[in-house]
Amino acid sequence: MDPSASLDRLKGPLQFAAKDDFAHLHVVKDMERFVRAWADAALKERALPVPFIEKIIRLFTGFDQFPPKRKKLILQDALREIASLDTHEIEGLVWALRPGELPNEAKIRDMIKVLNVSVARLKGVGPSRLKSLEKMGCATLGDLLNRFPYRYEDRRRKIAIRDLAPGKSAYIVAKIIRLTPKGFGKHAYLEAQVGDGTGTLTLKWFKGISYFKKQLKPGETYHICGDVRRFGLLLEMHHPDMEKASGSRPPERFGTLLPIYPEVGDIGQKPFLKLAREAMKRATPYLEDPLPAPIREAYHFPSLRDGLATLHATDPSLCLPANLEMARQRFLYETYFFFELFLARKKQHRTTAQGVTCPASREELRAILNRLPFTLTKAQARAVGEIFRDITSERPMNRLLQGDVGSGKTVVSAIAAALFLNHGFQVALMAPTEILARQHFHTFQDLPIFEGTVPVLLTGSLRPSEKSALHESIQSGKARLVIGTHALFQKEVTFANLGLVIIDEQHRFGVRQRLELVSKGPPPDVLMMTATPIPRTLAMTLYGDMDLSIIDELPPGRKPVRTKCVPGRLRETLYRNLRKEIKQGRQIYVIYPLIEESEKLDLKDATSNARWLQERIFPEYTVGLMHGRLAPEEKEALMARFTSGEIQVLVSTTVVEVGVDVPNASIMVIEHAERFGLSQLHQLRGRVGRGRALSSCYLVVHGGQTDDARKRLAIMEETTDGFRIAEEDLAIRGPGDLIGVRQSGSPLFQTRFLGWDSHLLKQARDDAFSLLRHTPESAIAGVLTYLEEKAKTWEELAKV
Repeated sequence: MDPSASLDRLKGPLQFAAKDDFAHLHVVKDMERFVRAWADAALKERALPVPFIEKIIRLFTGFDQFPPKRKKLILQDALREIASLDTHEIEGLVWALRPGELPNEAKIRDMIKVLNVSVARLKGVGPSRLKSLEKMGCATLGDLLNRFPYRYEDRRRKIAIRDLAPGKSAYIVAKIIRLTPKGFGKHAYLEAQVGDGTGTLTLKWFKGISYFKKQLKPGETYHICGDVRRFGLLLEMHHPDMEKASGSRPPERFGTLLPIYPEVGDIGQKPFLKLAREAMKRATPYLEDPLPAPIREAYHFPSLRDGLATLHATDPSLCLPANLEMARQRFLYETYFFFELFLARKKQHRTTAQGVTCPASREELRAILNRLPFTLTKAQARAVGEIFRDITSERPMNRLLQGDVGSGKTVVSAIAAALFLNHGFQVALMAPTEILARQHFHTFQDLPIFEGTVPVLLTGSLRPSEKSALHESIQSGKARLVIGTHALFQKEVTFANLGLVIIDEQHRFGVRQRLELVSKGPPPDVLMMTATPIPRTLAMTLYGDMDLSIIDELPPGRKPVRTKCVPGRLRETLYRNLRKEIKQGRQIYVIYPLIEESEKLDLKDATSNARWLQERIFPEYTVGLMHGRLAPEEKEALMARFTSGEIQVLVSTTVVEVGVDVPNASIMVIEHAERFGLSQLHQLRGRVGRGRALSSCYLVVHGGQTDDARKRLAIMEETTDGFRIAEEDLAIRGPGDLIGVRQSGSPLFQTRFLGWDSHLLKQARDDAFSLLRHTPESAIAGVLTYLEEKAKTWEELAKV
């Protein structure tokens, strides 16, 4: 939330009351209630400093009972406070940090050592369990403590047996009356009768019979929790959780909210909880909070120690629903904060680093623009201007060019390439597929802005002799404009004078792959492009160390693609109706989620349905089949035939999702549209609507839909605005892995057990950048020491 917007909501009524020498003061009612409602909203938005909000609340406490003279003074004080708060400086709160409020560097180092201790040192962790823990990402004490529960079972209130109801989980305290083995062989089970004075209940175990027979003792009292079920006229529990009652100490897993951990595999919930609590016990004496105290206090966050004790329920007095939510937010904020602090430092260092400087002039740029056969849109021209300023400065360019499908990103990148080529530099353009790389190759070949520079194409499908010749040409500097795929990553590829790297559809590459390319020689300028719209606020936070250019305008003449959902039962009617489109010379894409029929998934597949379409629906036309298992040259040949019009209907998997441009294709049919993500549906729809004809996209829906699927399909029907779709996609599924880090094996945000909060992410970003801007690094050595530990997996990734 913009701080100015929050202040404006407060200022409006106050200024009205003070207007014309307080002429309207007598009609103002319920001012205190209004201020408190505003304060509640402002605290949730985290747009304004908490001390400021609290001061406003104090000023207006009891306001409505005061005489007019005092009301006037309060209004004057409040308006002065608002005027003194410069919202331009509130990019995150500016913390007044004192030494006692900062983490101690030596204690942070001691804590890191303890948190890095292997779980093998914990009681009960042998070789087999160690292997299981390492497999699930819990190799150290710190890993265990950061594996947060995803839900809690409420065991605070015990219930009498007479009040039990079937179909619900219940916690009772009861004595074992008798314990009886029953049945034989495969049908053997153990049965216990328990009572609490109000009634009796049957407990049954069908596995681990000999273990429970030894552990459970008739006459002893136990804490018991399980699902209550009816068997005839009786109630019973199967395999309940039990703990022997002791008068000398409280139970470990009862009388509190019990953490339920995600993905514990063969370890089981009880042993994992025991290990987490043992890790907590060992780590607690060494815990030093890495978040400065003023930050915690501003957001009412618990300390590191209290937050961990709350989430792992080691202190029942802290493990309450309200505390759980604040603890969850604290660790979510901490993750965001340190990642953004990491990006802020990288951006700070990048602005002082020496990069490639392209000595291009404004006259050169104008000459290149004049050679284009069309005029750039305002958004394209803005992006070109931003890139020009970057490449002519001494600092390295690290820019993300974001634009919807068909917005003209390729032309913008070509202009940047032409400027570098004019000054003797080499340029590398990397695309995720050979089809897209070849399309870029032809586009660059046809653009009249390269003054005789001939692009070369380096792909994996070239013969060894052709690759070797190209490698030599690149190394010598003879090949100056190199367009390729993953083949550009190969160690054999070295550049003589690489000035600019352009990475198209950058999220399709793992971060380490991108790193391989930009590491070839002195650091070049980097321009990344994506047609996957990312919400603006999220792009600013996830790409905090990059500069962002957005092309939010389509070239003139582009018509929106009509989108409609079609029930699966009407698919044959739909296809027969589409025959008239082919008769008018149009072409059709048909997308399927699978290549071949699957026994496990009840989904239609591309291979058998291509035959069905050819034989039953379009017998007089040509139906082509494309999928990821085809060799690159086979895909090339198919796309060439489709582009030339030889193939009228192209059946495919999502291999056509990115980039390929066939202006005559005006119909997109997506089978099992309910199985695709919103961003993917939008990308697929972007393959049509590139010509003059009105285009349509049909989303064929089979079977049941989840609520999320219904939302996705409704949004697709409502809008073609990629940025709105990105916002909706974020709201439905969270951020996902938008920058491809998970592909590298190093997840960016370890927050999947904490949820997602875009407001908290933005606030953490603003706070991190503000802290670094207003505080000398020497003053926050403890914070930066902790950051160094957190950032080990991010260090190389930031170079991209």
